[in-house]
Amino acid sequence: MADIEIPTDLIQLKRRFYELDKLQSDVAARMPSSMAIAGGEAEISEADREEYDALGAEQQQLVLAIHRHPALEGLSQKERYELQEAASAAARAAL
Repeated sequence: MADIEIPTDLIQLKRRFYELDKLQSDVAARMPSSMAIAGGEAEISEADREEYDALGAEQQQLVLAIHRHPALEGLSQKERYELQEAASAAARAAL
């Protein structure tokens, strides 16, 4: 695949995936450590747990949408990989 034609909607899906990854990471960073939780010194707030889970659920839906994207149909494994990598690079550049 010399010049890879990357569908705009695939880039948008990947961009949203990376945005959600960052948001989920931010939520996790404000949660208490696993050692504090295990030691009974702290608990995860219900709001943080719900937000973290909701972000994860949306991310899972995006993974399926990306995996099932029509542009990937009929491509060899190598071509799929190259298109996925190109879309990821374009998505990261747009952040």
